[in-house]
Formats: sequence, C-alpha cells, structure tokens
Amino acid sequence: MTLQEILTMIDDLYPNAASSTVKIRHINSALSYLSARRFGPLVEDIATLTVIDQESYTFPTGLEDIEDIDYLAISTTSAPANRYEYVEYKRGYSDDNPNSGMCYFQTVTSAGLKKLALYPIPTEANLKIMIRYNKKMTVQLNTSLSAVPEFDSRFHELLAYYAIHMIAAAGASADYAPSNFYLAKYNEAIYELTHLQMKREQNAGSDRKDNDHWGRRKA
Repeated sequence: MTLQEILTMIDDLYPNAASSTVKIRHINSALSYLSARRFGPLVEDIATLTVIDQESYTFPTGLEDIEDIDYLAISTTSAPANRYEYVEYKRGYSDDNPNSGMCYFQTVTSAGLKKLALYPIPTEANLKIMIRYNKKMTVQLNTSLSAVPEFDSRFHELLAYYAIHMIAAAGASADYAPSNFYLAKYNEAIYELTHLQMKREQNAGSDRKDNDHWGRRKA
C-alpha cells in the first residue's frame, strides 16, 4: 500500500478530523517500532573501506546500532572476485579487545556518535568491509504520498490500525471503544508478522544464501 492508500484507509475505517500530518506522525511511530523489531529491509553495504591503523568507522546510512548488524566480513583483496575473498568477523565487545579473534564491536564518541570498531585493527588500506544489516525504515512524508513502507506489504494495514488507535485515544473526550478495538487489531497483526518472521528465521539454516556483489545473481 502507498502512504496515500493508508491515509485513505484510516479515514474509511474511522472518519476523523485529524490532519494528514498527525496521521503520518502516528504511522512513523509504528514504523520506528517495526524497525527496532527488525521487520524492515535487510540490506548490504560494501562502500566502507579499511584505513591503515584506523579502528573505528562510521555506520552506513540506515544502520543505527550494532544490534542491527546481521553479518560482517572484510575482503582479503582490494577487488574481491568471490565470496572466498571475504573473512567473516564475529560480534564482540570492547572488553574483548585484544583477547579475541576477528571481531567487531560498537564504540561511542564523546559527542554520543556510535561507530563501528574492528579488531584486529586493519593494517591494509582499501579492503571492502561488507556489512549486512537491518536498515531503519524510511520516514514517511506528506510530500511523498506515493511512497510504500519498507516491510511486508501484506501487513501494511497495521499502520492504519495504529494511527486510528492513537487518533481515537487523543483529546479530553477520548473514543475508547474504537481505540481499544483497533489497538487489538494492530497487536494481532504484529503477532502474525512476528510469527511469520520466526518461521523464516527457523528455515534460514537450510535456505541458500548469497548476495548480489558476489555475482551469483545477474540482473
């Protein structure tokens, strides 16, 4: 569903006087929650390159915390030709440095900026750091009503349910019956989405894995 279709659904299900700005704000709150639950897109980034004797690196756009990293590997050549020219790094903690093998962990600067740290510290420049991560979903805007939320389209209705719940619960004369009804529908959809995600993760061990930059899939 597009953002406009979700807004239309809200008004069809629960006629209201709330502005589009208010509705979209509620939609973005729900999307933020879904992002934290890792229901959004799983993407890969290989634009970050190693720098000699540099431990910390800026997160790719859309990655906000180390918890969202699914997989990290570093190439052994500056122009890797296949998957075997990448070495997997395991999740670690700053306290592990320098007591563990190849690991990545999170540091925080004095300004509160989160950064990705690598151990051992790279001794060679321009090696590709391949990061597969759960990207935070794009914020919806009034100016982009044709945009489509970045999670399973079969569950887009839950954004409308959440917005209706919040609209009905607002103000001094809250409309609790529809507010509670649509909150229940929202929670039911979240449960179904969670169950589907768990089934996918359960089957992940037997699923074939690959990624585009290794060249197995051609456009």
